[in-house]
Amino acid sequence: MTSGDNYAICRFDDQAPDPDVVQKYLVGQTGAKARVFITSDGRYIIREPPLTMRAEAAYRRLMQNIHHSFTYQDISSDDVIPLLKRTLEEESKATNDFDVWKREKEAVEYYLVRDVAGYSELDVLIRDPHIEDILCLHWNRPVAVVHREHPHHTLLSTNVTFQTESALERLIQRISQKYGEPPSETRPMTSFSDEHGIRYTFTGNRRITPDSPTASIRKPSVSAVTVYHLLQSGLLSVLAASYLWCIMDLKGFGLVIGAPSAGKTTMINAIFTMFHHRGRAGAEGAAPVCEQAPDHHELVVARGAGCVCNYIRRQQQRRRYGRLWRL
Repeated sequence: MTSGDNYAICRFDDQAPDPDVVQKYLVGQTGAKARVFITSDGRYIIREPPLTMRAEAAYRRLMQNIHHSFTYQDISSDDVIPLLKRTLEEESKATNDFDVWKREKEAVEYYLVRDVAGYSELDVLIRDPHIEDILCLHWNRPVAVVHREHPHHTLLSTNVTFQTESALERLIQRISQKYGEPPSETRPMTSFSDEHGIRYTFTGNRRITPDSPTASIRKPSVSAVTVYHLLQSGLLSVLAASYLWCIMDLKGFGLVIGAPSAGKTTMINAIFTMFHHRGRAGAEGAAPVCEQAPDHHELVVARGAGCVCNYIRRQQQRRRYGRLWRL
């Protein structure tokens, strides 16, 4: 749990002009949900559940009281939120805030789950199944996203920003401590994946990003992307697809090279859909994120350009099976 001074709610509730909205939907499972609006000029606007000033003040006061009295001894991670909800309700009765709790319970619980067990300011973006990439290059600039249903917009600008640089730093530390290793002086950039296949890349060192910590979050596709989809969307030519098919059919050796978020993993997953499921293939790269690999495949995680080049030279002499590289 964070310090008692950090329970101010950062809520996003910008309005989107109706004529400009091309898509809208809800994000959330139970209780209060966030509304998402996509506009024709490439904006991604979040409107979270409303909360009165009295409810927000009561929430912050109650959380500060709980912070000084709540212990996590012998409590599993799955039980923390239900226990916090019960404790918050009991605390509201003891401090004459129960009427606020009853009237705005769903909204208060939404922010409790978002800020304690979720991803704080980035919670809606990470939980939105339509978002593929999340990019934060500066704490006080709008976070940008890649939306699967709006590929004609390279990046959608959101209304999500961090109120302070320390707020972004706290979120990076919390996610890193849970799933990987936080950025440090000796390792200013870290990259790791969680149990859902979401890949996080953070920087937090003034030497490489002097203006602000940065965050790049890549989410796995919820559905298979095939070569047909790439052809239909114009991202791949018929000639290039035919050439890739020949490489796979003849057990060739290929490289998939591109900048971050250029679509390397998407391309490999699409190519694997052309591969015989009983065939044998290999894929190497910086992160094990391939989803559509055949039954008998080898996935090697390569670290550094030197080991990649050496491994390529060795494998050129061993053409026992088709091999793809993701660099």
